Amino acid sequence: MIILTTHRQYAESVLQNIFPFIKLLKESHIKNVAHHSRFSGEFLTVKLINSLLDETELIIKKKLINTIGMKVNIKLSDAAGIALYKTLLILPLNQNQEYLDMIRNEWISVLDKQIFTPVTGNGKK
Repeated sequence: MIILTTHRQYAESVLQNIFPFIKLLKESHIKNVAHHSRFSGEFLTVKLINSLLDETELIIKKKLINTIGMKVNIKLSDAAGIALYKTLLILPLNQNQEYLDMIRNEWISVLDKQIFTPVTGNGKK
């Protein structure tokens, strides 16, 4: 499990300003594999990543609705955290959006630390 601790305002900004671009990216990826068989690895991988990103968006929305604190702990499965991490790494942002770039970089840093923390012999991170 990955826990993304962030400011409420950051999560709101991501939902309003980054997830619309993620939606476009998801549509683009689906169009890129449309010519593949529905049973091909490429098509199924894109569907899987898109599903994880949809799940992540829903988790963030629910967290913002159900909590009132200035900071929120967004709990993601390892798969959803990795999908968000990879998407944030490749997502282009306008150069004039320093605030969003700062948030994205912070989230990438937090996700990176949790994804790549070595697992000990007893299965715990």
